[in-house]
Amino acid sequence: MLRYRPGGESMSKMVVSDACLKRITSFLASDPRFDHTRRALTEGGIDLDGSSASLTAFATRLLLINEREYVTAYATHNEKMSGRTVWMKYDDGFIAWSMSDLEAFKAMQSWLCQLDLEEPQDWVIPVIDRAARDLAEMIIVALPGYDELPWG
Repeated sequence: MLRYRPGGESMSKMVVSDACLKRITSFLASDPRFDHTRRALTEGGIDLDGSSASLTAFATRLLLINEREYVTAYATHNEKMSGRTVWMKYDDGFIAWSMSDLEAFKAMQSWLCQLDLEEPQDWVIPVIDRAARDLAEMIIVALPGYDELPWG
């Protein structure tokens, strides 16, 4: 995944927004092309069954992973995690929210850019990284003219 802005400028770490976390969670829970991602998460004990409780738990886990990386990178030893929860309800508009592949990819990339992908501290990180890579490939092959280009 891209870890730099155009022009080679390094990006600072941040804690991503609730909206970003909801986009990731909703997309992975609902897109039928990502059954393999849901299976990997289920094998690790995370069941994205579409309920508010499961989506809230997963979004909150993504938040905690992000905050842990942020605190490790920037905070003094006295700083603590926020302890906030990313609440997701059916009426949030995120459960059945339709978004483009590009919006979903940007949300995953925004979250992944805050993390250490070389030595991930949580097994969820490589699962989301793989989903983002798969989605990036889907976006690229859907570009106009892609199929007309020669191989090799």
